[in-house]
Amino acid sequence: MHVVTMLEVERMLFSVAGAACPAASTSVVPTECGVWGVSEWGQAKWRSERTQFDALREELDGRNRGKLNNVQDVLIAETALQNKMTLLTRDADLRFVAEKFGVLCADATELFGGTGSAAPEPS
Repeated sequence: MHVVTMLEVERMLFSVAGAACPAASTSVVPTECGVWGVSEWGQAKWRSERTQFDALREELDGRNRGKLNNVQDVLIAETALQNKMTLLTRDADLRFVAEKFGVLCADATELFGGTGSAAPEPS
């Protein structure tokens, strides 16, 4: 199964729009940290400390009860944060948490239609 990263989606959007984007000329933007069993060698920055990863994941796990793809979502959100990129997602929980940490987000549902995972605010 191939998971399309937000960076690949962003590249496609800039291609279609004909806009200039420094990331568009890069074939792979490595994630800001690596997670064993998830990240691929050469496509992640393996560090002794994870910049915002743990805090983002804790917040997202608390918001959506630890969905199975939270690790991948947090890797993408953290990479967007550290590289000042826009995160395009239909996942309302991810968007809420990412924006809380300062990530610029766009709602893919508004751009492409369809339904999002609009989750109510946790009490």
